[in-house]
Amino acid sequence: MFLKKLSTSKKISISLAGLAVLTLAVALLIGSSAMQTDAASRYVRGDACGTGVCGSATFQFRNSAQLMNITYSVKDTKCDSHDVYIQLRVFDQRGGHHDLTRHYNSSGCGANATRYVSGYSNPSSDIKGIQVITCVDDFGSNTCYYSRYIDDPYIS
Repeated sequence: MFLKKLSTSKKISISLAGLAVLTLAVALLIGSSAMQTDAASRYVRGDACGTGVCGSATFQFRNSAQLMNITYSVKDTKCDSHDVYIQLRVFDQRGGHHDLTRHYNSSGCGANATRYVSGYSNPSSDIKGIQVITCVDDFGSNTCYYSRYIDDPYIS
């Protein structure tokens, strides 16, 4: 009834405006999905450094339960004959965590960082987040440093 009182040009303007709003809404939905996929496919880096050790790990989230293209790098910065190592701590949706394999650099003082590449799959639960851990392999308990917490982009 409202449209009957309007001229043809006003009807077209209203129709075009409605179409523009609908197009924008669809574009935003598609863009939002693409942004999540893009964010998940990018490499993420975590750094953990302290007295005697400095290291980083870069990786990608493949999906909510898998990491891929993990590259570890760790360096002895104190030159005190203690080995250093790096590992990832994987936090799961159940509130627990799992420490992945330690990757050692035993090359000594200031040696070029040792790099290892691997992947990880958590079959029992989705990954909630990741933390990089670097440690000096001291006598007794090890001295460790932790990166910032890195959220899994697949988990809201």
